[in-house]
Amino acid sequence: MKNKKVWRLACLVMAVCMGITCMTGCGSKDIPAAQEEKINITEKGNDESNMRFGSNGGLITAGDEKIYYIMVSDKDYRKGNLMVMNEDGTQEQKICSLSNNKRCLNYMDGYLYYVKADGDYDSVVKMKADGSEETVLFKEKPEEKKLIEYSSYNITQLIVLKNKIITRLEVTLNSDAFWYVYDCENQTNTMINNEMLDLDDAMDGIGFNNDIQNMIFENDWVYYCKRYEADYISEKGFSEIRKTRYDGTEDSVLFDGQNLSLYGKIGDKIIYSSIEEDEADDTNKDLWNKRLKIYDSTEQKDTLLYEEKVGYLDNNSWNNVKLVSVNIWKDQIYYVLLNPDNNKFQTVHQVNISTKEDSILYEFDERCRLFENPVLDLTGSDGGKKCQFAGNWLYIEGYSNANFGINNNTDTYKIKLDGSVVEKVEPVV
Repeated sequence: MKNKKVWRLACLVMAVCMGITCMTGCGSKDIPAAQEEKINITEKGNDESNMRFGSNGGLITAGDEKIYYIMVSDKDYRKGNLMVMNEDGTQEQKICSLSNNKRCLNYMDGYLYYVKADGDYDSVVKMKADGSEETVLFKEKPEEKKLIEYSSYNITQLIVLKNKIITRLEVTLNSDAFWYVYDCENQTNTMINNEMLDLDDAMDGIGFNNDIQNMIFENDWVYYCKRYEADYISEKGFSEIRKTRYDGTEDSVLFDGQNLSLYGKIGDKIIYSSIEEDEADDTNKDLWNKRLKIYDSTEQKDTLLYEEKVGYLDNNSWNNVKLVSVNIWKDQIYYVLLNPDNNKFQTVHQVNISTKEDSILYEFDERCRLFENPVLDLTGSDGGKKCQFAGNWLYIEGYSNANFGINNNTDTYKIKLDGSVVEKVEPVV
């Protein structure tokens, strides 16, 4: 009888403790009040924003705790060196010498990918990160009969994904551009969104490049900004941000607006800008608001990151602009502001995608005084111009004196964004 009483008492104590534990969490670890947002990022060899730099796009990339960059000769743009350094800037060394104006550098799984000029057509090259085993993957020569009529082509963008290689093919004798996707497994190269392109119209200069801009690539989806001519849709410059498969199917509108530019995508967040007409001032001059925003595609709402007023000039440019570059690297947003009074780069900002917190990473001082031509166009091509980011480093080019309209002498700097390293990039002898 005594043993039964003890057993009943023990059971009662255990039941009470379990009840208290369930109600109060007694004996367990504290649960954080808010879990940090998990961001699924498509792994890329480089970001699209680093490629929007004319013939010098993709000069810097990063991977496996290393920074890789191309150092172009200041005497001959067709020559240079491929360099590597640790993420902190130490142990800088030359991997190999370059020729034929190599560009569009990507890093993926121990290999470097880049574009090499090869006669009238460009080649896409794969090479081990130590400079060995250089292999030409494919030579970009379109087989479409209409395109063969052109004399030469240049690859102006290269984006390496896990199983795809994306190239932007620009025709040298025309403003048209064509996007291709190379299947690494099947070794096939096909045009993206054939249904979206009328080749007959493209021959007349109304092709893929004129209304499709700022394309962002994922493993299965393509995001792009489509603009409509003001005469046809709206005098205010109507634009759409759209999403489609690589074959052009399942094409849909995510949102629309006025003079949109697409900069990148981090998880389900789309980074873009708009230029919206404001009321005229006392002088009857048109005023425009330029806004940098994040669109949450899950919640379908906007967050304003930055805003400024700009004076509209004509259909191709505006004045007093401060926001001259927007770049994406991994899960960070970077933007660069210009001082319109003296045309000097002013500050580099970083935005945390989760908290939307905006912080100044770097202020340009006497160690690095670069001038930038402030006249930009409304086609969205300002994204990433002159500025390329990788692994908390900025690779930036600008005119080194106020006479940038007279001579084309430029300086290139590499800047660690904590300010610990600010060095002019010099060719290696």
